[in-house]
This record gives sequence, structure tokens and C-alpha cells, in this order.
Amino acid sequence: GHKNSLLFQYMEPALFDEVIASLIEANVYLNPTLVHEWKGVINRTAQFEGEEMRLLAHPSLQYIPMDEKLVSFGQYHWADAALAQTDPDAEVRIFMNNSYLIQTRSLRTQLEHGYRNVQQFLRRFVQAGGKLYSGTDTAAASIPGLSLHHEMQLLSDAGLSNEAVLASSTRWAAELLHIDDRLGTIVPGKQADILILGADPLKDIANTRMIEQVILA
Repeated sequence: GHKNSLLFQYMEPALFDEVIASLIEANVYLNPTLVHEWKGVINRTAQFEGEEMRLLAHPSLQYIPMDEKLVSFGQYHWADAALAQTDPDAEVRIFMNNSYLIQTRSLRTQLEHGYRNVQQFLRRFVQAGGKLYSGTDTAAASIPGLSLHHEMQLLSDAGLSNEAVLASSTRWAAELLHIDDRLGTIVPGKQADILILGADPLKDIANTRMIEQVILA
């Protein structure tokens, strides 16, 4: 589930530069799976859930088992109880390392603080020259296809340039898999599925969903 979500509040921004420099020196690519970890917390929860419900209502997708749909929808609501807690001074008891830690911040505040830490780290990582690859943990309750567009939206929301976000789903992903000699960019001699879009994704990453035509292989 999301047993790790509360831990991100303890990230130390003062140490980000040191960690980032080490990761870049070792040529580490990061896969943050923001949709999987945070789609029940973010301010886009209702938007993403609505888009997913409309997609899964399509007649061509009725072969998908209902339990699979319910698991995916459930991921939007794992934090409902925490987010309903509005008292900023509420005492929260967390069991960790065989003892209870007493937190004075509400669970909502802790989760939101952790998410801002993650956004800041990813933004600074890419600004320093680090590379991401977009992934969504699809088998763990995310809908294939749409979840990748949602992941790219969250990367853009974190402050990454839309050019970097697109690279995370194309060029950088191919580099990570060592297949960038034949995939990942649209150049003569490589293989590609080309999406023709109705609007510029560099202006708004949501425009990756405005697909007008697909040219396979």
C-alpha cells in the first residue's frame, strides 16, 4: 500500500544537493511513480479519478474485471480519513521501530509536506542535470496509458520543464534501457510510434492527451 508516504516529510532539503550530485555522478536515473504513491493526496485527485472513470466506462473496455477497476479506484481514496482530519494540532501516534512517535501535525499536513519535499527534490535533480524515466507501477493499481499521462502531469506540476517531462517518457527511458540506438527519438533509421497531437505539449503537458492520429512503427 502506501506505508512509505509519511516518511517523505523527514527529507532534509539541506542535503539535497549532496545527494543529487552523488546520484548524477553515478548516472542514476530516478523513477518516482508519483501517480502510484500520491494520487490519493494531491489536488488533482478528483480530476484524475473522473478521467479514469470516463475511460473505463468505454464499451471497448468492458472486458476489464471489475475487481481490477475497484483496486485502481481505491488508490484515490486510501488517504481520505487522513485528509478529512483538519485540526493542525491533532496528536497523531505512529508506530515505528517498535515504539510510538507522537506527531503534533495532522496527517494531512504531514502528507502534504512530504509531497512538497518530493516535488522539490525532483525539480532540483533535473535542474542539476539528472534524468528521470516516467513509470506508474501499472500492475499495482494504475490504468495503463492514462496513468502515464497523469504521471507526466505531476512531473510538470513539480516544476520540471515540459521538455524534460517528455524526455522522461521517450529519450531518457530509451537511454536507461540501452536501446536509444533504435528507440526514443524520431530520427531517420530508428523505430517509432508517432503521436500526432492537436496542441503543443511544450506549452501544456496535458496536450499529450490530445491525440489526433497514431502512426505505428
